[in-house]
Amino acid sequence: VQVLANEAKSHGALIKEYSPVTSLIYQNHMISGVEVMLNGQLQQFEASHIINVSGAWSNTILHMDSPSPAISVSPTKGVHLIVPRITGDHALILSAPQDQRVFFITPFKGNTLIGTTDTLYHGDADQVSVLEDDIRYLLDAAHYYFPEFSPDPSCVLSTYCGLRPLVGSTKTVASSISRDFVISKSNSGLWTMLGGKYTTHRHMAEQLLKQLF
Repeated sequence: VQVLANEAKSHGALIKEYSPVTSLIYQNHMISGVEVMLNGQLQQFEASHIINVSGAWSNTILHMDSPSPAISVSPTKGVHLIVPRITGDHALILSAPQDQRVFFITPFKGNTLIGTTDTLYHGDADQVSVLEDDIRYLLDAAHYYFPEFSPDPSCVLSTYCGLRPLVGSTKTVASSISRDFVISKSNSGLWTMLGGKYTTHRHMAEQLLKQLF
């Protein structure tokens, strides 16, 4: 994401990082800008098009615009573990014995990276964290294929996790939720794009720009 921001800045974009949106600005009931908290002060920015591409935080912006938005985000959590090296020089794509989900084991800076989980997440996007059940799931899956690898949580060197900003769904199994993306425009003119993956981000941006211009 930082690479994309830097590239946009090199083409003349105005980038304001770590500046949460506190409210939306309207003129004649149509959205015209945003108010953000920047360096402890509220500042307003206006533009001809306002686009909500805030990922797992999209619902916050959507509810600023409408109490009943037409779309919503249903985040799922993905957890990764770093453990001492167990795979040699090859990356492996495997099926977890617990639920037949695809996961991977791959070399990572002299160690091994194991990932990823896919579970529904209903909490605060700012407070997402790695839980004991997440660690156990990945360790047990790795141990199934590498019996000599101890699934003791004490072997974990590091963990990290993130949220997938998937399109709102009533499905109860996270991995069954579509990875497709949607583009929506509210009655006030707020554009929102949800879903997709990093590997499709350029295509997603192109499709949005085609609708805008």
